[in-house]
Amino acid sequence: MKSAIILYAIASGTIALLPVSVRAAEPKKCIHVASYEKDYSWTADIDSSLRTELTNVCNVETIYMEAKKNPTEEYGAKKALEIKSVIEATKPNLVIVSDDPAVKHLLAEHFKDAALPFVFVGVNWSIEPYKLPYKNATGVIEVAPIEAMIYELRKSQSHVKTIAMIGPDNNATQAKEFPEVQKRFESAGFKVLMYAANTFVDWKKSFVDANEQADFVYVGNFKGTKGWVDAEAKDWALKHTKKLSAGTNEWLIDVAAIVMAKRPDEQGKLGGERAKLILEGRSPASVYPTTNKLYTSLINKELLAKTGAKLSDGLMRSAK
Repeated sequence: MKSAIILYAIASGTIALLPVSVRAAEPKKCIHVASYEKDYSWTADIDSSLRTELTNVCNVETIYMEAKKNPTEEYGAKKALEIKSVIEATKPNLVIVSDDPAVKHLLAEHFKDAALPFVFVGVNWSIEPYKLPYKNATGVIEVAPIEAMIYELRKSQSHVKTIAMIGPDNNATQAKEFPEVQKRFESAGFKVLMYAANTFVDWKKSFVDANEQADFVYVGNFKGTKGWVDAEAKDWALKHTKKLSAGTNEWLIDVAAIVMAKRPDEQGKLGGERAKLILEGRSPASVYPTTNKLYTSLINKELLAKTGAKLSDGLMRSAK
């Protein structure tokens, strides 16, 4: 209970100060179920942005599935059951799920069309595999700026005909990501060579082969690649880069000449905005899903120099 003082006008025209007791509104509770680890920068930035957007709206508790370290379907299903029990015991007002494993194993499997509202963020490329949206769930679809990358290739690298794609294929996110990126490159007229690299040894070999056999190298997210060593990967890329390379995660800048980086803070902000609408009384079904639109361009000048490639003036001016 908190004590408050109010002004009360009485018939004589005088003002009396009377203490009254008012009950402070109970803060709303939100749970953020993050697919990945607490120390994974993508997850940390989404969580920070969500918390900022939901300041004074709800108290956010974050649960980490750690699906980068444990990418198997069996682990994901088991972890989701544990988190389901926590949610049922905690009774939050709303749950936010970030990235595909949490959506797949928790939301789609256990809370489809339930009474509890959900907001998803970071679902790669398409929500159709999960039959989203549901009557209790809306959110943010994550897309990579592949069209912007293709535009740059056509503008400054018109000789590029063959694109090599390197990355792991042993996790839910990458299993969705690579086919979507491949489809867009092929629709633009490029031939695509695929290199699956689930271990660092595989990645190093694939990187060398890709630079020999393709005109352009698309580097996928290496997080979760078994045995990965950042410093060794950086040296390896500098030693073996021959062709222009690019990626869409900021931390790829040590192994790719160009990065057009998706913004995790945008995912958190957009998800938080939708969560606020629902907590204010909107039904999830009335809040249409959206996609991210922002990206940050970065250039690794050492790797770019190894390729001899000339990029457009516009990209060189705008990139970090």
